[in-house]
Amino acid sequence: MTKVRVTIAVILFFLGLFLSVFQVLDQHYVSAALFFVLAVIVAFIILLGFWTACEMPLFKEVSGFIVLILGLSSVFFESSGFDLDRQKAHIDAMSSFVKLELRQCPINKELYLLQKEGVKACALQNNADQMQAVFDLQKTTVFGPVTSLLDGLRAEVTASNKDWCAEVFKVTYKLCPEAFLTMPKNSRIILEKD
Repeated sequence: MTKVRVTIAVILFFLGLFLSVFQVLDQHYVSAALFFVLAVIVAFIILLGFWTACEMPLFKEVSGFIVLILGLSSVFFESSGFDLDRQKAHIDAMSSFVKLELRQCPINKELYLLQKEGVKACALQNNADQMQAVFDLQKTTVFGPVTSLLDGLRAEVTASNKDWCAEVFKVTYKLCPEAFLTMPKNSRIILEKD
């Protein structure tokens, strides 16, 4: 075994461990387990050698099955696209943004732009979340362990899956909390904690 192979295996293992810790901090425990398992599998493949690992049918089938089950579970249980309470919160926020002018808030240019952005962001957020969930399901069935690990790193450092509805809501809520008085408390809590 060469030092390069061991170094690459250690780096990829710690990358998976790093992603796993971030998922635990986000309270995505199934995704954390997935990244930990991916880290172990990728390190094992690198240490053994790709072709040697491919010649072990039991390892290939069992690890593939575990990764598939964890990947599908993480999408179904932790994706915003399947979170019905979050989807309802987006609809409630959009309704409040539409009625913003009827509240006791002085409409200035900043609030007008936030209202416009809030309506757009909240109207589109559920569709974006659902499309992301479908995309994640597709990646779960197609990507291999190394690609999944690298894609997890990419997703962690980019803001592509950000809840823009919640972001606009928080800014607007600070400026005019009266605009969201009729919004259900549960919906406000969901968008505030994001």
